[in-house]
Amino acid sequence: MRDYEQAKMTHEVVDDAEVEVDKDNVTESDKFVLVHSSKSIDGKYMDYLCGTGQTKVVPIGTQSPEDDVGNLDNIDIELLEWLEKKTENSTVYVSFGSEYFLTKEEMEEVAYGLELRVLISYGLLGFKKGNK
Repeated sequence: MRDYEQAKMTHEVVDDAEVEVDKDNVTESDKFVLVHSSKSIDGKYMDYLCGTGQTKVVPIGTQSPEDDVGNLDNIDIELLEWLEKKTENSTVYVSFGSEYFLTKEEMEEVAYGLELRVLISYGLLGFKKGNK
């Protein structure tokens, strides 16, 4: 966990009434999810997860991703042209966000699952800076 995430987790406003999560109330045995969002944006989903009694949701605020991807304009155009040729409901979009990068084994497992369903014919992968 990054320093700023840990700091926000230990002292974060979790709802509009400004109820705070104290680090003393989060133990190693607690199940919790850190969410790059806020109660005002994704409140109903956070409430749902909390309502299951299985996990605590700790919003740590929104974050704009680092601009290390470069210019994707050409890829965007190519992807849109490709999508326009597909029939309706024939494409699945899978995203793990900009904060998580799949391991090689995880990529192979996702690709295998999609291949079994004959859903993939185009892939766009993001890599950590310096990894290919």
